Amino acid sequence: MENGDVSLFGTSALGGEAAPNQFGFKGGDGSIGEGARAIFPIIRQCSDGTIDLLGTGFFISQNGIFASARHVLDAAFDHASGKQSFPVAMIHLYEGNSYFIRPILRYARHPSADIAAGAVAPMKRTSDGAFLSNKSIALNTNPVDCDSNIVTFAYPRCESRSTQDGQIFNVMPDFYDGKIIEYLPAGRDRVMLPGPCYRTNMKIHHGASGGPVFSRDGMAFALNSTGFDGTEDSYISSLDGLLDLSIDDVAMENQAPRSVSIREMARAGHVTVKPIPQ
Repeated sequence: MENGDVSLFGTSALGGEAAPNQFGFKGGDGSIGEGARAIFPIIRQCSDGTIDLLGTGFFISQNGIFASARHVLDAAFDHASGKQSFPVAMIHLYEGNSYFIRPILRYARHPSADIAAGAVAPMKRTSDGAFLSNKSIALNTNPVDCDSNIVTFAYPRCESRSTQDGQIFNVMPDFYDGKIIEYLPAGRDRVMLPGPCYRTNMKIHHGASGGPVFSRDGMAFALNSTGFDGTEDSYISSLDGLLDLSIDDVAMENQAPRSVSIREMARAGHVTVKPIPQ
């Protein structure tokens, strides 16, 4: 996928934004996370060469393993053949408004819940060729109580326009907050959201799908699944099932690359999860 003209400015508010300076979140190393370094827009390249926003993802390990909504990554695949229809990548926003477009190499989808995990292409330092680590988000798989305050950090604010030189593609992340209305351990329905999820009054705009949702402890316990225009209802999927997903071609310690579950990565300390999975 070729780099487009991407910038981190220029889009207007959509509604439902949280008050500024009200929220923070924990990184995988326990520090307060930097949103734009750990949470990113996911894009695909269309047949005409332009790029299109699919949703939001977030790193759960420093070596490029990430999580997002299953329907976000499914959008790059043909449902009939199961083959990838479009190149899909993430925009890694870096210091000084610089960015890198990193291809998504592979992903695993949950069989029922709207959650997925994947791996992005590694990034090397140009000076010495050393692999760079990624900021990551700490996870909490404990259920969160109804009426709890929650917040997401995501990339629904997007503006794309054509110019004589190509395409201008602007993205702007923001916090959106709300409360949990109801916990649905058996899912909302048997077709669209059969996995464990929460009903909330938080605004989930297009492009925010897949973004992490944080409780007051600063850890991600869910991700954005869907919102409904004209209503206050939205649904977020619990991250509990994420631990059972396996990513192919992962090298653990000094072992040869193989299929490794998120649970095993967490036990080895590469993914920060509370409580530590058994």
